[in-house]
Amino acid sequence: MISLSALAAKTPRVRSHTRVHIVYFILASFDILAVGAGLLLSNHFAGLFERTVEYRQQWDKTLTKMWEINDLVMEMSAPVVHVFETGDPVGKSRKFEENLSAVKRAVISLQQELINSDQAEAAQDALAALHVVNSTLKLTAEHGRSAFSQYYNGWIDKAAHCMSMTQGFATKLKHQFHGAMASIMVLTRNYETSSVQEMQKLKNFEGLIGLFILVMVACVTIYGHYIGKVMKQKHEHIAEANRRLEASRADTLAFAARLQTVNDDVTRLNHELTSNMKLLEDAQEQNIRKGKLAQLGQLTATVAHEIRNPLNTIRTAAYLISRKLGSNGSELEVQIERINKGVIRCDNIISELLDFTRSQALQAETVNVDDWLEDVVREQAQKLPQIVKVEFKAGLAGMSAAFDTSRMYRVVVNFLSNASEAMVGRGDEPNKFSTSAPRIVISSRMGTRGIEIACADNGPGMTEETLKKVREPLFTTKSYGVGLGIPAIEKILDEHGGGLRIDTKLGEGTIMTAWFPSNLDKREAA
Repeated sequence: MISLSALAAKTPRVRSHTRVHIVYFILASFDILAVGAGLLLSNHFAGLFERTVEYRQQWDKTLTKMWEINDLVMEMSAPVVHVFETGDPVGKSRKFEENLSAVKRAVISLQQELINSDQAEAAQDALAALHVVNSTLKLTAEHGRSAFSQYYNGWIDKAAHCMSMTQGFATKLKHQFHGAMASIMVLTRNYETSSVQEMQKLKNFEGLIGLFILVMVACVTIYGHYIGKVMKQKHEHIAEANRRLEASRADTLAFAARLQTVNDDVTRLNHELTSNMKLLEDAQEQNIRKGKLAQLGQLTATVAHEIRNPLNTIRTAAYLISRKLGSNGSELEVQIERINKGVIRCDNIISELLDFTRSQALQAETVNVDDWLEDVVREQAQKLPQIVKVEFKAGLAGMSAAFDTSRMYRVVVNFLSNASEAMVGRGDEPNKFSTSAPRIVISSRMGTRGIEIACADNGPGMTEETLKKVREPLFTTKSYGVGLGIPAIEKILDEHGGGLRIDTKLGEGTIMTAWFPSNLDKREAA
């Protein structure tokens, strides 16, 4: 029988990974704290150095100003001496006053700077010295002025005595400035001494932190060796598990390969199905469009044959009745005019239907596009309601192109009429205007696909439902017209190898852009 003690000896002791991790993180935390303390100490070093430099620079500026004032004091007393050399008491007196004012301003400015600075408390000795300087400066000014006055009155001995006193006070001023500067130098020296002492303390802390970091690195190294042993044991367990899993890996890979093959086949079939559905949808739309065009052609032939002859009869009868009545039947003239307008409208609808269903070869001619387009816009703008403002922006820089000008003329006319009617209808009922300040901008430019002619309006725009149907023949949102404007534009542009793009935003307006190749060879290839 196996004893419990022997069984315990054969069973490997399981180490607590939680304890391993906790010890490791504690060591890492202490290491991070040591590094953080080092960084903080380094930052403190840098801050101490910056404060010392800044402190020294501030007082250096003050010392520089004191040296400048000291030089001004020497210049101030010079005119008192020179008056005996030049014999010009008035000019030298003026010079003396100028120098005196300069010294006073400099002293007052320096006092204000010291008072307003954050070191005003430390500068009390310097401020006291400057206060004494002001008193001495007053005495210097009195004796200097007295010297000039005595010299001007001819009392040379008295003037010489006052000149001597002025020089003495000037020398006293220099000594007083030197005292103020000495007090400032003592301040900077004391501050630097305290900074050096503080830096020495920081160096001691730096040594302790460095020693602590070395101890922590040694601890981490020893503990890392211990963790390496633990990881080796775990690696052996993991290797055994991997060997057991390797047996099933081949089967898993084979199954995954078969599954991938099935997935690829399904994906390929989905792509083929999507492509076929797209082709079927396009073919269906094409058949519907061809059916509509065929019906429209039959309808057009019937309308042209059955209605045009009666319309001509009505037009002739109205003309004969008008001639017969002459100018006697004013009421009937209005009705006859309405008959003529109705006949003209019906005749225009028949012409529009016939033009849409006919296919004729392009009659291309080379023209300057901007000049041609400007003439068309200017001509058609006169036919629109006066409230509609029409602008033209040329963007082709004199470029010429070959196209059928008569058909492209219809494109521009339809652009302008559609935009105008969308904003003001026919322009005869202001209460039905959808835009208070209707504006149309016709522009041209060279795009990636060729020449582009854009018509932008600030009308009501189109809904998504209207935008989807607007290219269909016989679709219209107006109470007049047959709905062939945009389909006719598309047909003309398609014959030129181009197309139509419609951009619209409800409540802001619509931009219709017609594009076609600028080169006739490219158009024929398209």
